[in-house]
Amino acid sequence: NAAAAAAAARGASGGFYAVAVTSGILAALASVFAKLASNTSPVSGGIVYATLCSALVPVPLGGAASPCAADGPADALAAYYQVATVVRLAFIGCVLLANAAMWKSFTRALSLAPASIHVTILNSAANMVVTGLSGLMLFGEPVKMQWWLGASLVVAGSILMGQEDSANEEANKKKTD
Repeated sequence: NAAAAAAAARGASGGFYAVAVTSGILAALASVFAKLASNTSPVSGGIVYATLCSALVPVPLGGAASPCAADGPADALAAYYQVATVVRLAFIGCVLLANAAMWKSFTRALSLAPASIHVTILNSAANMVVTGLSGLMLFGEPVKMQWWLGASLVVAGSILMGQEDSANEEANKKKTD
């Protein structure tokens, strides 16, 4: 089949690697944007909202605690919550854009790869790494060694399954040739 041979030639060149990894990064970013859109609290909403609140709400004189540090009274945070609502809407838009771009790159990688499992493995691995790093850097979430070990085992298992699928695919190709 000429179409299968062309797809195999494209996949053999490895052009799908970068596109598959990009799709995984975009998937992780969509999740990050969703998390940023879901919690606008200056205390628990992450570094973005804490920074935004600190920039918009003046620190009281006399050593009193900042309203941002304790999710202060609504009147002290009124301007913050107005701006935070606009920022939240922007993050929702970013979720939609990141998901659309992820699906476009994922389907492009599928069309370039010799087997869909290769794209799935790269997408998942990139997604897990970016998710872990984002949780750590943006939200201050502890990412323990257990998490990294578990993510590595998931990727390793996917690779093993992918090798079996590739071997089956090659055997089926030989039968049809």
